[in-house]
Amino acid sequence: MRVSSACGLALAAGLAGCSLDPIDYKGKGCPCLADLTCQIVPRQCIVAPGAPQPSLGCVIYTDGMLYCGNASGSQMRSAPRASAPVVDTLRTSYSWFICWGTGELHAGGNTTWYYTEGDDAGRRGWLPAVNLDTPGPFNADPAAYGFAGCGP
Repeated sequence: MRVSSACGLALAAGLAGCSLDPIDYKGKGCPCLADLTCQIVPRQCIVAPGAPQPSLGCVIYTDGMLYCGNASGSQMRSAPRASAPVVDTLRTSYSWFICWGTGELHAGGNTTWYYTEGDDAGRRGWLPAVNLDTPGPFNADPAAYGFAGCGP
């Protein structure tokens, strides 16, 4: 789940483009959404006009997944609650997340949990938002920023 992007981007009022190393991670190209522009330039960040300054290391790729910094060694749960069984561990500190859901209130002061694949056994599970480098407004409503919910 390691992502080799050369820079991270803030999720606040909008998204910015980011260049990638010449060796493109899984052929994803530049992480742009509609109406944003990107170019692949070694180790150089390109910020879209009017976008917030890069600071949090999070971006939503055109494939709809969130790539974001996170606490390495985080235990992943089978359901979005702290009492659910641990299914895997996220060892990386920059990972991809498939979707989000609402669950139990956690130490981050909200009920947003993110769903991803673990590093030890490759099982999928939930992490509380407090374990990601996402900003508070994003955690309040990830869908408002274009990140899909996991569904029922």
